[in-house]
Amino acid sequence: MVDDHEGTREAACAVLQKAGFTVSACASGEEGLLTIARDPSIGLLITDIVMPGRLNGWRLAESSKALRESLRVIYITAVPSVVPRPGQGPGLGPLVPKPCTPAQLIASVQRVLGLSPGPRRRD
Repeated sequence: MVDDHEGTREAACAVLQKAGFTVSACASGEEGLLTIARDPSIGLLITDIVMPGRLNGWRLAESSKALRESLRVIYITAVPSVVPRPGQGPGLGPLVPKPCTPAQLIASVQRVLGLSPGPRRRD
């Protein structure tokens, strides 16, 4: 979970952890890319689009997919003007508007990962 806004990042991580997902929290695109490069178990990147620094969400996703082609991506944003029209932009994954409900976030993750809706079991 990559978002420069601490409150959003913490809330999303708490929701996902409560739903049974293992989550790494990163405050910048650069930190997110390093985390993905170091941890081959990461299969999903959830990233804010608008972040300060060299790597916004689009660039982070592109760089991460270059490292791991199988990585899935969900974009989140509170700035609708950054969302490309169909046929524009990287098109690497769905977009979840901020703010979203916990149910919307969990449903998006389950859909992208091909999981059945409902709570995940912790083994």
